[in-house]
Amino acid sequence: MVGAWEWIDQLGLGVATEINADEAYHAYREIRLLVLSVLGLTVLLLASLLVRLTRSREKAVGLAENATLVSNQLQKEISVRRKVENVLRESDEYIRAIVNSVLEGIITTDESGKIETFNPAAEKIFGYKDSEITGTDFRILVADTHQGLLEKRFERYRASGTSGLPGSSLELKGRRKKGTVFPMELSISEMRPGVTRKLTMIVRDITKHKRLEKKLRQLSSLDGLTGIANRRTFDRALDLEWQRASRNADPLSLIMLDIDFFKDYNDSLGHQAGDDTLKKIAGTLRILFKRPGDLSARYGGEEFVVLLPQTGPGGAGLLADRLRSEVEMLGIVHPGSHISKVVTISLGVASLVPKRGSRPEELVSEADKALYQAKDEGRNRVVKKDLIEHTVELKSGAE
Repeated sequence: MVGAWEWIDQLGLGVATEINADEAYHAYREIRLLVLSVLGLTVLLLASLLVRLTRSREKAVGLAENATLVSNQLQKEISVRRKVENVLRESDEYIRAIVNSVLEGIITTDESGKIETFNPAAEKIFGYKDSEITGTDFRILVADTHQGLLEKRFERYRASGTSGLPGSSLELKGRRKKGTVFPMELSISEMRPGVTRKLTMIVRDITKHKRLEKKLRQLSSLDGLTGIANRRTFDRALDLEWQRASRNADPLSLIMLDIDFFKDYNDSLGHQAGDDTLKKIAGTLRILFKRPGDLSARYGGEEFVVLLPQTGPGGAGLLADRLRSEVEMLGIVHPGSHISKVVTISLGVASLVPKRGSRPEELVSEADKALYQAKDEGRNRVVKKDLIEHTVELKSGAE
């Protein structure tokens, strides 16, 4: 009791009422329970705070670790991206270097034909600088005669995306800045960077190619030694003139000639001298037969032929006799000839009007028969077979 009183007094409660021991102890227990509860709650709060701090620390550590991983990954991605950008940059520079160094003109346009890029080769071909041609219509580079064709293709392409414009290769007449026209080959392909459509045009100046092509055609149609038409060219021309004469009922004449004793000439003077003589006779043919339709050709060996459209037997005979005289007047010494001291020729002439169902070989056959008749009758002469009316022989004035 005394102890309880003292304890309560120490608490400063200022209790001066006299109480019994149970009541005093009850108050003590309540106060102690209150203190313990407060201490317990404090401990729980501290424990909870400690757990939260621990979890926060673990979470913070986890976040830090994740941040480190993310940072490392980001650094890797940045490094890879830089490498890719470097590769793309190098590839772009490499491609640009190739485009700028090729001999073909490379032009890119939008789907309407507006020029977007113009490489140095295109500048050289057309005479325009990239800065002055960019943004203009591609058709400015095409000659007027081909602009309509290209415009139609562009219109169909813009409307449908087809028309065969991409993937096509065309031969057109190009037009340079100064207005000169030249043959060019144009190859077109399509690109689709995203949703837009672009066209890449590769341009080749084929002027030299066309010249070479023309020269090759001429070489293929000419005799390599004499420079006049060859047998193949003669055969084609005979077919065409035969059909024309048949349609129009026009006369068609053929002169076939042979150098007299040409083998003996070669045996005496050699093949080089023989070749020179063939060239001189071919030159005489070129001078004498100048009409657009006339064709002189080397038929084979020392044989020559002259095709004369719209020419009857009278005119053909006179021309053949003049040719015989011109060759004789060349005065080419012929030590192996049995009829003259100089080179002479024998000629057979055939004239007819082609009939339906007839063939051009008939004219060649008749001229060949006339030639052999001229040889059989002494050479250095003209024999004419007039299949229109009759056969007449024109002999040399020396006989």
